[in-house]
Amino acid sequence: MAFMTRKLWDLEQQVKAQTDEILSKDQKIAALEDLVQTLRPHPAEATLQRQEELETMCVQLQRQVREMERFLSDYGLQWVGEPMDQEDSESKTVSEHGERDWMTAKKFWKPGDS
Repeated sequence: MAFMTRKLWDLEQQVKAQTDEILSKDQKIAALEDLVQTLRPHPAEATLQRQEELETMCVQLQRQVREMERFLSDYGLQWVGEPMDQEDSESKTVSEHGERDWMTAKKFWKPGDS
């Protein structure tokens, strides 16, 4: 009988220790989940940040284009661009080795005009 009482008491102590350990781990998990939520950027904030980055890049590129046009005008030149259908024509010019042949691309050299 004493043996069974001792065994029962040991098991109760083991259950109590495991319960305390589980509660402690649950608290740690809850704290870590809160930390993850705090550190995780909200989708709306990320979208807003990306939009701001794109707007900043757009302003920088517009400024660069104005500077380039100003540079050209200093030499009496004007950027006229080219039609949208011709912009991709240089990538279509391919040599027999499968590489883009930049010498015959319409942007750089026109053999018929030479």
